[in-house]
Amino acid sequence: MTQKLLLIGGGHSHAIALNLWAKQPLPDVEVTLISPQQLTPYSGMLPGLVAGHYTLAQTHIHLPALCRKANARFIEDCVTGIDTQAQNVVTASGQTLAYDRVSINCGITPATAVPGAAQFAIGVKPIAEFYPRWQSLLKQLEARQGSTPFQLLVVGGGAAGVELILAMHHYLTRSQPQHLSQQPVEFTLIQSGKGLPEGYPQRLQHKVQQTFADKGIRVLTDSRVTRVEQDQVIINGTKAQQAIAGDAVFWCTQAGAADWPQASGLITDKQGFIRVNQHLQSLNATNVFACGDIASQESFSTPKAGVFAVRQGPLLFHNLHASLQGKPLQSFQPQAAYLSLLAAGDRYGWGCRIGQGLFPTLSGHWVWRWKDRIDRRFMAQFPNGNGI
Repeated sequence: MTQKLLLIGGGHSHAIALNLWAKQPLPDVEVTLISPQQLTPYSGMLPGLVAGHYTLAQTHIHLPALCRKANARFIEDCVTGIDTQAQNVVTASGQTLAYDRVSINCGITPATAVPGAAQFAIGVKPIAEFYPRWQSLLKQLEARQGSTPFQLLVVGGGAAGVELILAMHHYLTRSQPQHLSQQPVEFTLIQSGKGLPEGYPQRLQHKVQQTFADKGIRVLTDSRVTRVEQDQVIINGTKAQQAIAGDAVFWCTQAGAADWPQASGLITDKQGFIRVNQHLQSLNATNVFACGDIASQESFSTPKAGVFAVRQGPLLFHNLHASLQGKPLQSFQPQAAYLSLLAAGDRYGWGCRIGQGLFPTLSGHWVWRWKDRIDRRFMAQFPNGNGI
């Protein structure tokens, strides 16, 4: 009897699981991947893409080609709901797809509860939707006339906000196309806390802050954005409420979960992320798996970082394999400490181990080359953005 395995979303865990499935398929199992995009980006290389160091093809996995490699079906669509009793999912186009096992790795969406953020800010998550908007902004700058500085704002003081604004600064001030060279741009990062990036060791923060100062990037600390308007943001900061001019506002705050898992009856946490056990199974539907940013594992509090989704990929593959065969599942144990390598825009990097205070802070062009080798090696496993 043929069993049906549905994979919802083209995130890092699913890409790895499909790659492994191509090497070790199960007979009489039909695999289907559902994703709203044919190209799925590798988050670790997004700053390099924005900075101009990589092409779109080098930083994106071609999902239809990966599915062909794994003898899986690819459907370009969005899932809008799941019925765990009938064991089927519903898509935006109106399809109803049955499953015996389903896995969810659809990432996260911008948390845009701040008034005006959804209308006027550019969300960095989901990443697949961010890059076209960045390209649109470049065209806007190309067509812009006059000498009044263009105000580019990034909201969020985490690693993503730091890497993004440095990548944009590098592209627009050093390696930019000639037709943009006469367009002055001023850069501002707004963060609710202190230290860049927030949550990183002080030694690394000092180096990052010095880099921001050297590049003339303004940083507003202890400043919470309360409203986003068409050409400005309103913040509550140390100097009370004030308006900050913003021609383009990039939203890098903590993202949230899609609405449909909770609306479908899956047990979620307060933020809407699917709660899973040590086997990455939903707490109230054992034939539903979830991984990556959309999942919240019981007894652990891990950041929404790609390193965890990458580590979950092989275990997810094993557990889907085992579940379909009625065999024992393995447990996922998130690491207490993990290596974080940050790109500074101009082929320079910083590194530290989060959760391990004695690990030294690293910096230099060699750190960027190290990160570059790691990222390229990861992407070499998959068909790239050209589908080859």
